[in-house]
Amino acid sequence: MGHSKADWSGDLPPYKTKMTEPIHAAGLGVADRLERLQRASYNVFNLASNDVAVDLLTDSGTGAMSQEQWSAMFRGDESYAGASSFARMENAFQDLTGMRFVLPAHQGRAAERSLFEGLRHVGVLDSGSIIASNAFFDTTLGWASRFARCENLYCDAFDQGHGVPAAFKGDLGSDRLQRLVAENPGRVKLVLLTVTNNSAGGQPVSLQNILEVSAFCRKNGVLVFLDACRFAENAYFIKTCESGQSERPIRDIVHDMFSHVDGATFSAKKDARTNIGGALLFSSSQERLYRACRPSIIRHEGLYTYGGMAGRDMEAIAQGLQETTEFPYLEHRVGQVAYLHDRLARLDVPVLRPPGGHAVYVDARAYLPAIPEHEYRSDTLSLLLYALGGVRSVAIGNLMYAEKDEAGRILTPAKNDFVRLALPRNVYSVEHLSYVARVFQQINRVKPLLAQGVCVSGDFRNDHFDHFDCSMKPVDPDAFERAVLSL
Repeated sequence: MGHSKADWSGDLPPYKTKMTEPIHAAGLGVADRLERLQRASYNVFNLASNDVAVDLLTDSGTGAMSQEQWSAMFRGDESYAGASSFARMENAFQDLTGMRFVLPAHQGRAAERSLFEGLRHVGVLDSGSIIASNAFFDTTLGWASRFARCENLYCDAFDQGHGVPAAFKGDLGSDRLQRLVAENPGRVKLVLLTVTNNSAGGQPVSLQNILEVSAFCRKNGVLVFLDACRFAENAYFIKTCESGQSERPIRDIVHDMFSHVDGATFSAKKDARTNIGGALLFSSSQERLYRACRPSIIRHEGLYTYGGMAGRDMEAIAQGLQETTEFPYLEHRVGQVAYLHDRLARLDVPVLRPPGGHAVYVDARAYLPAIPEHEYRSDTLSLLLYALGGVRSVAIGNLMYAEKDEAGRILTPAKNDFVRLALPRNVYSVEHLSYVARVFQQINRVKPLLAQGVCVSGDFRNDHFDHFDCSMKPVDPDAFERAVLSL
């Protein structure tokens, strides 16, 4: 059972364009882009946005806000303490999720840091603790691994293979959690469920899985938090793919998801459809933990009624939380991903099936088999996408997750080696997505000429955050240049 919507291109989008932004990179050629890559040390994070034609690096903070959100920003209360804008944002979170306590933060990774610091302060986490997840994303792993041992517990459906469709490949493996707890009595202290599961291809988590994990954890004294930045997309899949859920409103499903957990970390830059912002949410039973996290917010973010955000940002979040659960918006949003997924599949590009909620994931191992495992296939593919078409993507594979030595050489490969094409919300049209597919047609022609990939060349710290700023280079720069200039 999948969740593709391949006929989406004929549907009427639930919005129209009121403002446009020029694409300055439209006139750049392959030679120009090669020069940009060299200046950027072959790291797409270092590219200037004006040199990017279609930016699919991330959907975090890159979307287009609605006219209602822009209007709400004029109401921003910029008081340092007790701003009315915080009260409106707090009420929006409480009404939508049922969570009792809200701590603001400027983005999701700041909320993660404060959560882990608070858990350590109350004695939940120590050097022997274990945190389990359906899959940690990069920054989450970067913070969590400083406080505890981290374990990814993928479900069986995900492990069946990237080409095998299943409706909820983002689920946490319940049997694996039970085994982990049994083998480590008293050490598993927190389960962090990422909805949707970003590292596992943006795949959704079923409501049944949330219920099962929650019931087991409550019985065994383990806290359960959601990494909830794409909660609305996850609720959409529950409604459209899970038995018995089709007649329920999205907001009811969201409330149900949160009712079974102790709290959540939240990046407002995704499903709240804003350019900045985040929050920590706590159920009514977790007041002690909420109060333990407040000093961390004060130290790192600002007072607990603004958390590093301006009042206008909090107003935009409050409005965005109302709009993001509208079914026509979610249907269009997920439909865009399915459309690009279908176009690439028709080109024999190995994409993770079924399409997820926010991005298309290309299996770089299967797509570039001639390149050795230790030469960073997904990063090589990301460079090809930019060089040949100005498309910026992100590699979610060996550079993020492999075990590496201090020089960046791969010791144990990552479980997955994806290139993620993340779609900003309400930004790109069918024409943009069709252009991305045409760039892959060019890569299909070029990749037989490439037998080598890329390597780390400098600025490597081996701390889970390296992919943002380390330097890379082609193993054979001349061969890489000849290949991309061959068309």
